[in-house]
Amino acid sequence: MFFFKQNIERIQQINYMMEKCKISIKDLSVELKQDEKSIKRAMSGSVKKRYLLDEIENYLIDILKREEIKKREELAKKSLPELYELLEITRAGQSNYDVMTINHVIINYYSLEYLSIRNKGDVG
Repeated sequence: MFFFKQNIERIQQINYMMEKCKISIKDLSVELKQDEKSIKRAMSGSVKKRYLLDEIENYLIDILKREEIKKREELAKKSLPELYELLEITRAGQSNYDVMTINHVIINYYSLEYLSIRNKGDVG
């Protein structure tokens, strides 16, 4: 019983990630080189397709990580006053960014990683 409850929660998380990435089952089948039927079976909790569920989850996590890195690099090019202003706009729910991402960039504003991103922007 515990396995099925855990599996259902995991499938719900994967569905949420699919929505966030704007990816359909058809897109997944193309990217993972699987037929749609296998993807649907995995998403319905088939024990036989558990490996495919792992593959789907890892693929979606990778996409989300790349998007997060891209957003952080984009934000790192802004000045601190711009970031604080954007943070307030985001808190009001009027931004494409999330508060955690902006806070991360503000906290690490003077880190070497973000300094190098800003310096590349100044050179180009």
